[in-house]
Amino acid sequence: MKLSPISVAVLVVSLLLAPILLAQSPDSPNQGAASSAASAAEVPRLIKFSGTLLDAQDRPLAGPVGVTFALHAQQTGGAALWLETQNVTPDAHGSYTVLLGANSANGVPAELFASGEARWLEVQVERQPEQPRILLVSVPYALKAKDAETLGGRPASAFLTTETLARAGSSAGAAAAAPASSAALPSSKTQSTVKKTSSAPQPAAACTSVTSDGTAAVNSIALFSAACKIQSSLMTQALINGFPGVNLAGNNAGLLLNGTGTHQVTVTSTTTGVSGRLGEDATGFFFSSDTKGKVIKFLTNNGALNEWMRITSAGNVGIGTTAPQAVLTVTGPPQPPPVSSGNGTDVPSPVLAITGGQGGNTPSIIPARGGKGADVIIRAGDGGLGPGKTACSSPNTFCGPGGSITLQPGFGGYANSQDADLSGSVLIAPGAGYVGIGTSTPGHKLEIVDQGNLGLRVQTNTPGGILASFAGYGDFQIDAPSIPGGRFIVNGAGNVGIGTVAPANTLEVKAGGTTLADAWSVRSSARFKTNVQPLLGALAKVQQLRGVSYDLKATGNHQIGLIAEEVARVLPEVVSFDPNGTDAQGLDYARLTALLIEATKEQQREIRRLAVEIRKLRKAQQAMTQLQVRLARLESQQRSAPTAVSDLQTGGPSRVSVTTQGR
Repeated sequence: MKLSPISVAVLVVSLLLAPILLAQSPDSPNQGAASSAASAAEVPRLIKFSGTLLDAQDRPLAGPVGVTFALHAQQTGGAALWLETQNVTPDAHGSYTVLLGANSANGVPAELFASGEARWLEVQVERQPEQPRILLVSVPYALKAKDAETLGGRPASAFLTTETLARAGSSAGAAAAAPASSAALPSSKTQSTVKKTSSAPQPAAACTSVTSDGTAAVNSIALFSAACKIQSSLMTQALINGFPGVNLAGNNAGLLLNGTGTHQVTVTSTTTGVSGRLGEDATGFFFSSDTKGKVIKFLTNNGALNEWMRITSAGNVGIGTTAPQAVLTVTGPPQPPPVSSGNGTDVPSPVLAITGGQGGNTPSIIPARGGKGADVIIRAGDGGLGPGKTACSSPNTFCGPGGSITLQPGFGGYANSQDADLSGSVLIAPGAGYVGIGTSTPGHKLEIVDQGNLGLRVQTNTPGGILASFAGYGDFQIDAPSIPGGRFIVNGAGNVGIGTVAPANTLEVKAGGTTLADAWSVRSSARFKTNVQPLLGALAKVQQLRGVSYDLKATGNHQIGLIAEEVARVLPEVVSFDPNGTDAQGLDYARLTALLIEATKEQQREIRRLAVEIRKLRKAQQAMTQLQVRLARLESQQRSAPTAVSDLQTGGPSRVSVTTQGR
């Protein structure tokens, strides 16, 4: 049978009231003094116990640590016969020594060892698994030696003496002589003087009868209003949900356990053997499930009785789940379906909301600001230490890695769906606020400080898609040390700067920078051009340019080239200027190629013209040479003509033949 909490409370009230019937008080100052002297001479109800407190990695625990000590009749299972919680402060090695019973008003009950049966000590460290119980040896059983001064476990002052009976008066004597037919004495089980509601000591005289004023209600639980008089109390017996219980009258009904030491209510099922407790001790209020492997459940009724949370025997807490696999597992309930036809609701209730406390408000003191809101910290566990290690140094193969923190959005539609369009999102600071990785003082929406020089990696595992996307206004920049955008920048106008923070051109490399590529292609299709005109006077323009050698001021490198200002006077189309439109910056050497081509073609036309002239001159020169040869012959013939004439005149035998050759 499973008892309800209210029924258990009724039984506990009855058990708590039962000892009142057995209470005894000293009947004289002398007896009180004797009792005090006897108490001072009693065997101390304390047991000295020593142990060691280590964590899961066998490292000494630092105190103070809450430790619960419990005595059991069995090595495993069963409810505790006695327990006590103490704050223990171990030494540097985890060793500690305590006195069991020190936090209880009457120490360790000697009755636990009266039967001589074995007793097992359970040591339960807060937030740690249950430890094997320890068998107690003979020393604690010395508490039984106290029985030598008692009778049935009670001091001598608890029993009637002849002197007590004499002081009881004639009523007691008459009662002693009363016939057997008169009211019978209470059984020995209840022959003890009850305390009145007053705290004044009462004489230990036996009641000849127990009377009532006749006003006691049916099912009322009796209350002793005087030594031998009972009347109705605020409690009446009742059946609650089919279980015996107690109704408490009045506006402030409740159950009060008052006194020193540990107070607890124990519930044990004789059918299942499951046992649990609720109570308080020196460390505070507690719930306990004492049976190994059993849980603590929390239920409420919202139209039907539902379990909302449980704590397993392993210490795992489950909210919305009966099988938590982690120290804390939170599972939300299924969200409601659509009211009618259509899609399901897209505004589900949040499963877990953790909100830090608001910062303190500042009084009207000017100038002043309010206090900072509370931080929310989620921290994974540290790695374990290897044998003989007290700390990890990098690299160190003897130390385990720290735990990870995983934020996994829900899949779409069904479990383990990989449809990215349906999966949920991980939102970090979707509104105001900064996110810092590796820094506790971020100054940007996302700031990453790499303490290990490992860098940032973004990777996709399949072709296509977008690796990274930066949208909106403003600049995208890669900083140099202490220089925002010093390495790379894409400004809001779309200009790209490498080594310069203020690019005025679509792509600008810092002064003195170099580029290296196998090819550089410039758009030149006729599709992109209009008003196409030939370059005229190209050769004349080239003749106006001046090639020079020079040293760069920024780097000192020796180079050759042109002077942009000089080129601008001849061919401004290839020169770039500062935003003021006056000061030259650089020139496009590649575009000079068109000028050089046209200049070369112009020069080739001149060369061809000159070649024709040369050929003509060569022919004229050849004709001149031939004329000169003929002239020389004629001159030679003319010189020889007078001799022939002389021979003719003298009638000599010589014969002269003159032949004239024409062209």
